[in-house]
Amino acid sequence: MNSICRAVARVVLLILILAKPPAVNAQSGLVSYTVDSAATVANWSIPFLGVTTLQGRFERTMGKVSLDRSNEKGSIEIAIDTASVNAGNRKFEEHLRGKDFFHVEQFPVMTFKGQISRFDGDSPVEVEGELTLLGVVRPVRLKIASFRCQALINSSRDVCAAQATTSIDRTQFGMTYGVGFSGRQVDLTIQIEASRD
Repeated sequence: MNSICRAVARVVLLILILAKPPAVNAQSGLVSYTVDSAATVANWSIPFLGVTTLQGRFERTMGKVSLDRSNEKGSIEIAIDTASVNAGNRKFEEHLRGKDFFHVEQFPVMTFKGQISRFDGDSPVEVEGELTLLGVVRPVRLKIASFRCQALINSSRDVCAAQATTSIDRTQFGMTYGVGFSGRQVDLTIQIEASRD
């Protein structure tokens, strides 16, 4: 009787092990993710008059992420709708959308495409790529300050979230208006959330 009970217990344990969903952190091979536009925001800041900082964000983004954590490789593509710029001031936003800055009628999208170039353990920490702005392409390095993947509670979705930062010289993209009072360097912070395809 005891041997039968032990055999049944082993079968039940095996079923539980096989039925257990794999942990997100244990993924192997290349996995594709789609950027969640509702949860992804690109924030920017730039010094103004040497005493304060102008801040804003782009509210519409889309993109794809591929990630192979076991082999330490992956890629990211992000497209930002430049007309979605939000600076908290309607008149200023209209100016930003015009020819002096983002010229959204001619250049409605800003893009970043890159390859993950460095990992810390199984977490990506750096991306080497190219930013296209105002039709000009320049190399840009993103530093990933935080990165986490997990399955959402009460959902079958696997989600990865990250915060990536970089700084660019806007004059290298032909955006030279107002350099005398607002500076060249623009700091970018991108909060990314992407769901597994």
